[in-house]
Amino acid sequence: MTATEALLRVLLLLLAFGHSTYGAECFPACNPQNGFCEDDNVCRCQPGWQGPLCDQCVTSPGCLHGLCEEPGQCICTDGWDGELCDRDVRACSSTPCANNGTCVSLDDGLYECSCAPGYSGKDCQKKDGPCVINGSPCQHGGTCVDDEGWASHASCLCPPGFSGNFCEIVANSCTPNPCENDGVCTDIGGDFRCRCPAGFIDKTCSRWLLGGRASVPALPLTRCVILGESLSQSWAHFLAPLEGGV
Repeated sequence: MTATEALLRVLLLLLAFGHSTYGAECFPACNPQNGFCEDDNVCRCQPGWQGPLCDQCVTSPGCLHGLCEEPGQCICTDGWDGELCDRDVRACSSTPCANNGTCVSLDDGLYECSCAPGYSGKDCQKKDGPCVINGSPCQHGGTCVDDEGWASHASCLCPPGFSGNFCEIVANSCTPNPCENDGVCTDIGGDFRCRCPAGFIDKTCSRWLLGGRASVPALPLTRCVILGESLSQSWAHFLAPLEGGV
């Protein structure tokens, strides 16, 4: 082996083992730009770098879920946001899907749940209860209610004019009697009609009819004084209620 070949061999070994100015050797070699071999197989890193070979940058202080390409950076990984990558933007991280539902992340921080058999609802919170399994027992447009499937028996929310466990009873609109001034009430299936006595009109017989004109609603007057000579040409004027007589 010539002297030149021996010198080249030594240089190659120095490059491979990261020979330091103190005679220490590191294998593999420390990153020459970010550190130096301080002792045998011990790399001393420059500020902002870390790792056994000083080839890993140090993120900015407080960076939680981020990486760096250069020292002092905080590049957020998927699902995290914010200056320190400390804000979770993954909609499914809070496990919103109940009853073993599977959460699927969508764009803009939204999610949807794929529910297990027997469950439904946005968050799989509804159980297939009596209303779903047995169908609605409610009549006349009633709404089946089973506490989102958790009730042992279904019940019915009845529309106006109907009652009973299954809304099967047509309510009597004439009880109590809505007709005033002794009007006669007739139930017409969820509504009523009043047959008013002479001198009264309106749906509930609440208005007087004097001289062919409808007056203000009738009041429980103690005394009525009619002013004017012609009832057909003027309104009835009521003075009410008065104490004592004239």
